[in-house]
Amino acid sequence: MHIDATPLREWAGPRQLLRNAAFALLLFGFLATRAALADGASRAGAGTVPPAIAGSWLGSLEYRDYSSDARVTLPTLLTIGRRDGGFVFFYTFDDGAGKVVRDREQVSIDLGARRYVIDDGSPDGRDAYRIDACEGFVDAANGGTFVALGDGTENDLPVDVRETLTVSRTTLTLLRETRARGSSASFAFRHRYRFSRISPMP
Repeated sequence: MHIDATPLREWAGPRQLLRNAAFALLLFGFLATRAALADGASRAGAGTVPPAIAGSWLGSLEYRDYSSDARVTLPTLLTIGRRDGGFVFFYTFDDGAGKVVRDREQVSIDLGARRYVIDDGSPDGRDAYRIDACEGFVDAANGGTFVALGDGTENDLPVDVRETLTVSRTTLTLLRETRARGSSASFAFRHRYRFSRISPMP
């Protein structure tokens, strides 16, 4: 086998050695930067509510009636848009006998800061919760579940609130449970939204 020694001599020359060293440093820097960017992207993606939560959802609201303690179910349409780094939830309820009720909420979800805020725009309509547990939400294509705790008012009485949001590519569930403020009793059902996606993924 014949080996041409000229390229080897050129590779081993002082000038070429300096060029090779410079190239190696550039290559090392590029690989290190790419690894850091990949790690940063992974960390940024972890704990992020997927933008795919936006869209139109059809389902129902089931709630516990204050007066009778019976459970009532209303057909519900939910449209979620993105705004100011958060989401806007537009609800349309079919309350029967041709009566339609609409509601709007500004929703902010920050899993990194463990903060969940719902604001309906009224003077006392801002509720801030601490996200106590979270599972999933590792990237924009997958859903997950988080549980948030906070304070609220129910039937004019102060209560502890537990909100659980579960979202997938095709389903969305919002569960609210409450108990007397400061109580060690189990949380009790207050209401639950259950939806299926009716719009294409954004």
